[in-house]
Formats: sequence, structure tokens, C-alpha cells
Amino acid sequence: DDALLAKVRGKMELTSRGQEVLEHLELLLPQLERLVQPSTFDPARAQLNFQIAATDYAAQVVGPALVTAFSRQAPGSSLVLLTVQSREIDAESSEEQFDLRLGWFVAPPPSWFVRKLFEDRMVVIAGTGNTAIGAELSVEQFVSAQQIGIRTRQHQTSMDKMLQEQGIRRNVIVWMSNFRCIPQVVARSRLIALVPESLAQRFHTEG
Repeated sequence: DDALLAKVRGKMELTSRGQEVLEHLELLLPQLERLVQPSTFDPARAQLNFQIAATDYAAQVVGPALVTAFSRQAPGSSLVLLTVQSREIDAESSEEQFDLRLGWFVAPPPSWFVRKLFEDRMVVIAGTGNTAIGAELSVEQFVSAQQIGIRTRQHQTSMDKMLQEQGIRRNVIVWMSNFRCIPQVVARSRLIALVPESLAQRFHTEG
């Protein structure tokens, strides 16, 4: 017997209870729509909107193949691939905002389904004109060389902490927020950088 609508000045308006119900329905209706969808998902016939959050690293490594496969297999759907900072990738506050997240996770919420896509390792890159760096790099050379660092929570704490535990402290003189500009800076300077191998290979291929 809850009144959801009331006549106000000749027109029907939501009551406070009606507004409360509407807010709940806005959350429940998308879930109900998914519930009545066919049990077998056919991407070729689907007309959906997907939102994916990816770190700069993940967007460069996984993004191209993902977008190519999506456009080929789900031509009727749309995809938003949003690049976010590493500290935002496992932010529980925006849990409902994205359908998929790609990146390194520090502490994902227990309710998330997490799957490891691949493993990577860190390598040193240097410009071809940097004659101080040869085919092999000693610890002493690595420590003394001026470097570019990535200022994100994961890299600044996990990677450098691991190095410091081995008594290695890098000589970082330039900090960047993502990997995108690093190869251009390294190629035109005597700076070196520590980056994921998959990105280093991509930088080499792209020249």
C-alpha cells in the first residue's frame, strides 16, 4: 500500500517512497536484463557496451590485440578502453564502473574474479648512441647510470623495494607517470630505463 505517485499541482510526481524504489530499480534492472539474456552468449549478435580500464602498460601490450578481436567478433557492440593510473586500477570505489580491468593488482577486492594473463620480467633499455652501455651491464654500471623511473605505487614500492633489499639503489633523475614517452627520451639521451620486457620488445620493433 505504499504510495509511489502523488498528484501535485495537477500532475503526478514521485513520492519519497517512489524515489527510493526508483533508485533501487536503476541498480536492479540491468541485473534483471542480464538474467533474461540467452544462456549462450553470441558476440556476433550482441549489441552491448563494454567499459575496460587498463594501465598504460596493459593498454600497450594487450590493447591492440584486444581491440582487433573485439571489432572482428562483436561488430554490433561498442568498447571503451580507458587508460587509468596504476593506483586506480584496483580502486574498489568504482567497482561497478568497468566490466574488465587490465593491469597489475596490489589488493583487488575479494569479490573480484582475477585471472593471470601472462608473466613479464623487467629489462634495461638504452639508446643506440649510448656508448657507455654495452651488450652486458654490470651492477656498478646500472647503479651509477642516470635513469628514468615510473612514479606509480606498484613500481616505486615493489620493484625498487626488491632492488633495495639486494643493496641496489637506482640513480633516478627523471620520473614519469607512464611508459609511453620513455623510449623517445631514452633514444635521445644517455638515460637508461627499467621497463617490462614485452614493452621493450615493442619499442624495439617500432624503432
